[in-house]
This record gives sequence, C-alpha cells and structure tokens, in this order.
Amino acid sequence: MNKTRVFFLVMLFSLAGCSTMTTTEKQQKRIALDEMANETVVALVAQDADIQKKLDESLAYAVADMKLTKVPIVGAGGGEGV
Repeated sequence: MNKTRVFFLVMLFSLAGCSTMTTTEKQQKRIALDEMANETVVALVAQDADIQKKLDESLAYAVADMKLTKVPIVGAGGGEGV
C-alpha cells in the first residue's frame, strides 16, 4: 500500500471517530423526527381525510424530510425520516 492510501485511510478513520452523537443529541434528534412526522401526518389528513383511513389500514408508512440542491449537471441531496 502506498503512503497516499495509508494517509487517506488514517484521515478517514480519524474523521469518522469524531462524528458520533451523544446520547442526549440522539434523543433530541429522535424527538424532533417524531414531531416532524406527526406534523406531516396531521397536515396530510387536513388536506384529505381519506388518508387517515389508509394510514390506519396500512402495515407501515414512512415520513421523510428530504433536502435537495439541484444545479445544472451537479446536485446533492440527503434526508432523514421515520
């Protein structure tokens, strides 16, 4: 393995080790995601009452908050949800 690859791997693992969330941060994130999901479902049901029946009959459903940036030829995106 050459020195450049070793350096890259060391830097990658070093940065990955610094990116962990604390237990409190994880709990706050979960609460925020649950609130976002509940607000979204309430807004959808307000638009169409039939959606609540479909949600009640479904085995599961997902709600996601997506963030996309589109520039011609280049784009990036990500999101999180429950």
